[in-house]
Amino acid sequence: MDKYDHTVYNARWIDKNKDHKRYLSKRSAARSFINKDANSGDLMQLSKLINDRWGKMTDYEKLNVYNSTIFDWEDKELRTTGSPYIDGVESQRPIYKAIALDVNGNKYEVIWDVYDGWKEITDESEMCDWDHPERATRL
Repeated sequence: MDKYDHTVYNARWIDKNKDHKRYLSKRSAARSFINKDANSGDLMQLSKLINDRWGKMTDYEKLNVYNSTIFDWEDKELRTTGSPYIDGVESQRPIYKAIALDVNGNKYEVIWDVYDGWKEITDESEMCDWDHPERATRL
């Protein structure tokens, strides 16, 4: 798939997933705040908020497009329990990872490959094909 194909696909994805795109943009802003501007008081308060929220995010039914990446894998709908996070060795092509649940509560490790040209992409919502992970391994 060449760059034009990615651009067309991304435009279609954004048009169909406006709420999720908004979510990804907010997540990116939150990460930027934490990494660049937050002071120790902010981090302590955020840590408490995150821990409180994390305790509520284990039930499949509570996971939705506003707090989870949802996709189909081998005829099962999987929902991530947290935001996919970037992983890998700095200076090498990264991957995104997340833990996901199916309707029966089974856990999966999910991995997405980034697009070619990933170094030039600044918007995380355009970094991967979020609807089609590379793999999902049941834990």
